[in-house]
Amino acid sequence: MKGLAGFISILMVVLGGVSAFSADAPFQVTYLSAEYVYLDGGAENGLQTGDTLMVVGRQDDSILVEVVFTAGHSASARKVSGKSNPVTGDRLAIFSRA
Repeated sequence: MKGLAGFISILMVVLGGVSAFSADAPFQVTYLSAEYVYLDGGAENGLQTGDTLMVVGRQDDSILVEVVFTAGHSASARKVSGKSNPVTGDRLAIFSRA
């Protein structure tokens, strides 16, 4: 019983972290080209070249993009991992800083 209780406690912490992370997704994909993912946030919103963002809300995939250019309120990024591709309307949160 102690093992199961410990497992449940760990699971709750992990799931709690995921929902907190998912709730804070301030950026949105506004446009896609063959090479880039365009975002509705930029340097004025705290993004920096080299930041990695994660698409949230995809239970079966962890899509990461890396910011390659920032302007005041927009940025472009390139997909660096994930089974599928981002789509217009996807929400993203900062995964790691440059």
